[in-house]
Amino acid sequence: MRIKYVVSLRRSILKGVILFAVLIISNNISAYAFLPDRSCVVSGYIKAGEDDNEDFLESQGLTLINKVDVNGDWGYLAEFKNLNNPSTVPKYCLVLTGAPYNMGYQASSLMPWQANKMLTEFMLVIGLEQLGYLGIDLDPYSPEGQKAFGIIYELIIEFAEEAESVIPDYIKEEFRGIVDGLNAAGYKDVTFNDVMLLNQGIDATYFFLMSVAGKVYNKKAIRRARITLLKLIRLLNEMNPEGKYSIDWPSVWNTDYSDFLKFGCNEFIVSGKTTLNDEILHGRDFMFGTAGIYQDVSCVIVYLPDDGKPFVTVAPPGFVGHTVGVNIDGISMGQDVSQGDSYGSNMGVGSMMVIRHILQYGSSLQEAVDMVKEIPRGVPWIYVIGDDAIDENLGAGVTLEAGASEPAFEGPDVLPLWEQRLLKRHIRKLDDTFPDRGIMVRSAKWNFPPEFEIAGLSLSVPGKFYHDKETYTVKVEFPPQIEEDDNVLIATNHFLIPRMRFLQFDPAFFIVYADGVLSDSVWRYEQMADLIMDKDYYGKIDFFGSDPEMPAEGSAGWIIDFLNTKRTDYYKGGLFSEVPGHHVIINNTTKELKGLFGYMSDPWVGINLPQFYEEYSESH
Repeated sequence: MRIKYVVSLRRSILKGVILFAVLIISNNISAYAFLPDRSCVVSGYIKAGEDDNEDFLESQGLTLINKVDVNGDWGYLAEFKNLNNPSTVPKYCLVLTGAPYNMGYQASSLMPWQANKMLTEFMLVIGLEQLGYLGIDLDPYSPEGQKAFGIIYELIIEFAEEAESVIPDYIKEEFRGIVDGLNAAGYKDVTFNDVMLLNQGIDATYFFLMSVAGKVYNKKAIRRARITLLKLIRLLNEMNPEGKYSIDWPSVWNTDYSDFLKFGCNEFIVSGKTTLNDEILHGRDFMFGTAGIYQDVSCVIVYLPDDGKPFVTVAPPGFVGHTVGVNIDGISMGQDVSQGDSYGSNMGVGSMMVIRHILQYGSSLQEAVDMVKEIPRGVPWIYVIGDDAIDENLGAGVTLEAGASEPAFEGPDVLPLWEQRLLKRHIRKLDDTFPDRGIMVRSAKWNFPPEFEIAGLSLSVPGKFYHDKETYTVKVEFPPQIEEDDNVLIATNHFLIPRMRFLQFDPAFFIVYADGVLSDSVWRYEQMADLIMDKDYYGKIDFFGSDPEMPAEGSAGWIIDFLNTKRTDYYKGGLFSEVPGHHVIINNTTKELKGLFGYMSDPWVGINLPQFYEEYSESH
């Protein structure tokens, strides 16, 4: 088979930036620099080793499958049984208790083959699958594919070894517990670095590719990333019996990027008069590739840590960082990809680790915002945080439009000088509010500045660079805020705050967003806004409806499920049956979480967190 590759470091690599998802983190900051000074003591219905645990689980619709004692801390594996709707795969719930190491050991020893699949095969398949967007087609199970992955993995491990000090000790202890639990179960091929790679992969992907493109604040990282890319190209040339690989620009620019649509994310927070019962509801759609594995191994996970707050999430075993969750204080959180030219000198703490930290230690909305600012970060993201109470200044939730925590930036100053001159009249409209540690806060009470509603600039470029048209129009746009209700907050994959939006006008990111990514993100943003503000639903939005396994029309669960292939043909790549990632709805008021994971027609499952605890006390 003739394999094509792309040699342009400025176009073809950046074309696939949003589509890669595999690597880790790098920094040299004290691991506990951002930890709050508090400890929590938790006790509840789940009691280590006691016989009545099985009865309690049964009362929650769960059947105990297995349990394990790790240094006096018990972990439980239960299955959601007696479901009214058929499930394609078993729906499991992990209950993890105690010290970090013990919780990691419990998770991997109770679901060993699932954790092993995620830490080995999933990473291999997802990593090489993304190379396809750069014109490289490799079988992940072939010797050539594994060699190619090994080349990338080698640099990632170097970054990881340099970054260990930035990862909090409790997280590293849980990593070690996962490894030891798998080793004890007979899976000897998993290492500490494999666990780190799985948990830091998304951020590391972007940092690696932006290092190749010269966009990170670290010349050494740029040099090492480019050397790694050259090694990969050399390997591909050696594998090609016909000689050097050819450059096929039409193939690159005309690639069907419909599969990319799986790699966005969608979130909303509604409260007050929008809801039926005056509740705060947080919808979170984690759009991500499955590698044919994720959908079969995900589960509900309940954490009862010795230090920190109980929380619940949906994730596969092996995840220590998370993409969604809600804690006992009603703090919920998720993250959405939003690329922009604000990368640090290192990867910082990965987005999944950021969420884990807030879920375990966050008590209020303002505290959660302050905690995220304190965490060293090196990759741009949008973070969405909800609470169970209405903050006087922030409302029920916020989106944090985030770049690297350092070095400091203003927004337009990241642009090339020629582009700053081109957009000078727009830059003049900015107010004097600047990012704080790389973050700007958009609450439900924030209003889009009207002076940017008609701001924009259109440019025509040669069609040979964009598909098969003679000319192609690219636009500098400031997508306006749609939700103007103080009780509604919506986020997808583009920045709305104008100062942050300038980060996406650097040519490296402008190319990616101009070629359909922005319009797709805006479309999903509009779809959720239309459903929330629909006159038939507004003011009547319930958490889920009367059927505990299928969301009722107009409910918050139904709204966040708007891309279910049983309802829409949005995924142009085909009406596949597996859920790419998971759809989750959270009731912050009652601390209940429900998730759809596995397959589109599967029943939703979840738990009400307070029902797992009869006593929650915190001491300082």
